[in-house]
Amino acid sequence: MTRLFQAARKALLEVLEGMSQADPARSFPSHWAPESTPCGWACVCLAHDREHAQGLRGMHSEKPRGA
Repeated sequence: MTRLFQAARKALLEVLEGMSQADPARSFPSHWAPESTPCGWACVCLAHDREHAQGLRGMHSEKPRGA
C-alpha cells in the first residue's frame, strides 16, 4: 500500500513540475462542478485523502476484539 501511495504522489509531482505558473488557475469541466481548476481539483483530492488517513488512523488505534 505504501508503494502505491508513493507512486501516486511521485506521478502527481511530475505533473506539477510540468505545469506553468498559470496552469493551476486554468478552468476545465469536472465531475463535481461545471468548472474547476487544477488547484481546486487538488484541494478536493487532498481533503479526500485526509479523510482516508483519519479513517486508517482510527482503525490502527482500535484494539483488536478479544484483546
